[in-house]
Amino acid sequence: MSGKPLYLITAEYENLLCMMEENELPDEELIALLEDVADQFDKKATNITGLFLNMEAESRNIKEAEAKMKKRRDSLDRKSKSLREYLLNSMIMLEIQTVKTPQFHVKIRNNPASVNILSEAILPDDFKEEVSTIRIDKTSIKEAIKAGNPVPGAVLTQSQRLHVS
Repeated sequence: MSGKPLYLITAEYENLLCMMEENELPDEELIALLEDVADQFDKKATNITGLFLNMEAESRNIKEAEAKMKKRRDSLDRKSKSLREYLLNSMIMLEIQTVKTPQFHVKIRNNPASVNILSEAILPDDFKEEVSTIRIDKTSIKEAIKAGNPVPGAVLTQSQRLHVS
C-alpha cells in the first residue's frame, strides 16, 4: 500500500464535507476535490480489503495445517503408547524386569497407587463433594429484552462487522 494512510484520507474527506456545509469553496472545485478524495479512499479500501482477506486466508491455511499436525501428533501418541504397552506386557509375561542395551536401559517400575471407584452409590458421604455450575442463558436474556422485559445486569447491544462480497 502506498500513498496517504487511510486515517488521513478519512480526515480530508470529513474536512471537505464540512467545507461543503459551510460553502467555503465553489461547487465545481469542491466536487472535484471530493471525487479525488473518494477515489483515494476507494483505492485504499481496496488495498486494505485485499490485505485482510489475504491474512484471513493465510490464517485458515495455518488452522488447517494445525489440524493436520494435531491429527498426526495424536496418531504418533497412540502408536507410541501402544508400543510402550506392548513391550511392557511382553516383559511382564516373560518376567524380565530390565533390558540393557547400548542405546537404552528399559526397566519396569511401579506407578503411584491410584483409586478405582467400583460403585459411587455405596461410597460414604465424607468422600463426596457436591459440585454445581451456573451457566448464563444469553439466548433467553436476549429474547426477554427483545420482548420488552428488562433484565437487571444485562443489556442488548448491536455491533457492526465488515462484510466483503
